[in-house]
Amino acid sequence: MEVKPEQIEKLRKIDAGWPVAIASVVKHVPDCVALICYGSRVYGYAKPKSDYDILAVTHNPWPWTDQWDANAQVVKETGAKVNLGVISRDGLKTGQLMSPFLHLVLRTGIVIGETGDIPVLPISRLGLENVLGNCRIELEEKDLYESMSMRCEQLLKAIRDTIALEQVLDNHHDPQALHKNLAAVSKKCAGNAPCLEKELRRRIEALETRLLDIPPNAGDRAVEAILYG
Repeated sequence: MEVKPEQIEKLRKIDAGWPVAIASVVKHVPDCVALICYGSRVYGYAKPKSDYDILAVTHNPWPWTDQWDANAQVVKETGAKVNLGVISRDGLKTGQLMSPFLHLVLRTGIVIGETGDIPVLPISRLGLENVLGNCRIELEEKDLYESMSMRCEQLLKAIRDTIALEQVLDNHHDPQALHKNLAAVSKKCAGNAPCLEKELRRRIEALETRLLDIPPNAGDRAVEAILYG
């Protein structure tokens, strides 16, 4: 993978730890064609112990075990908290049809190398419904053995997903706004699970109403082509 000095310098100006993290990932994911750097250390709200979030794009899929091993090697080598994911070019192309996370990464991350001819497609209606369904499950299916702190953490993650969905529907991807919005919810509810459940329910219902007016788009047609040829 060709790493251009100007790409590294752009990241170094944001956070001095990026060059070391990138060099280690390139070493331990030798078949990567591109790296997409994202998260708090790119978007400007990192804390001292924040992760370096990196998505490595490869020609072929990697098993989860190989991804975990590579991540462990990078963490050991750099001494930094690195959150490494590996996805194939085909996986990146099709995954964005279903995942608000990949939408955010593709539109706001900093690319090292070349992702190639991967088109940026709108998320499908099926993808939106799938994420909302998962949020609804988190809201309704309570684990009796789950601690209050863990329950609140899971609810906040679901709320984060609804905020990301709102940005997708508004075609306005703003990681800093997402972070501030989520922080405001966390502060308002202050570890109170019923408060977070009420907030999550409100957001789910508002998004379900919005979905009623959304027609099929290019993302849905791409999903149909993948499923049915």
